[in-house]
Amino acid sequence: MSVKIGNKNVSITVALHGGTITHFIYHGEDIIFPHHFIGSLKTRGGIPVCFPFFGVPTEKFSQLPKHGWLRNQQLALINGTDHSVSLTGHNGHLTEVYPWQLEYTVTASITDTDGLLFKLEATRLDDGIKEPAPVNPGFHPYFSNLGKSELVCCDGTSKFVPAQKIHVIDLGSKKVKMTLSGDFNENSQFVLWSDVEKYFCVEPILGDPQHFDTPRGKNLEIGERIMLGCLFEVVE
Repeated sequence: MSVKIGNKNVSITVALHGGTITHFIYHGEDIIFPHHFIGSLKTRGGIPVCFPFFGVPTEKFSQLPKHGWLRNQQLALINGTDHSVSLTGHNGHLTEVYPWQLEYTVTASITDTDGLLFKLEATRLDDGIKEPAPVNPGFHPYFSNLGKSELVCCDGTSKFVPAQKIHVIDLGSKKVKMTLSGDFNENSQFVLWSDVEKYFCVEPILGDPQHFDTPRGKNLEIGERIMLGCLFEVVE
């Protein structure tokens, strides 16, 4: 099941499964490579949310899937208009593997500039655990055409580069400006990745994956909240 928002220029589709953006259609052209399944489990395309961490889990959390559980979880619709939709979830079903209790909301909105603002907000609940909860979330956008300057190969190799607050991506016929907000900071990174020429990914993540579950990474205390925002705007 999915929810669609839009106006005369833009149409955005959000899946309740994972809160994934499956389409971002701008003046009739899908800027995001459409989300689809490969086989019964693996997916490609769209803009999935990677939470509570990006990448392959550490040995301590090896029972959790790559890029965390949120993108595989059915979320609940809590608010919806013609221009904005919010979905929510929590991890009460995973406490044996990840004992901290988190509540999170995914919101997709159309801006006045016909852009897509995608936000993730997460709060640690009062779970009675003294240790802080490790998190390193991010977004995983797939762009429809191979950019001229983002990647030099499509062999599935990831390239990590410092994330700028504003970054313009060349799609050939169009350019997309990505603007990061919220808790993205000087330690945030872009992961550049592709495995075929049909699409490429520029993935903003909060911090270095090697710092996840370490004092150098982000760790939430009880009641602490984190927010990541990414604005996608087409610039002609």
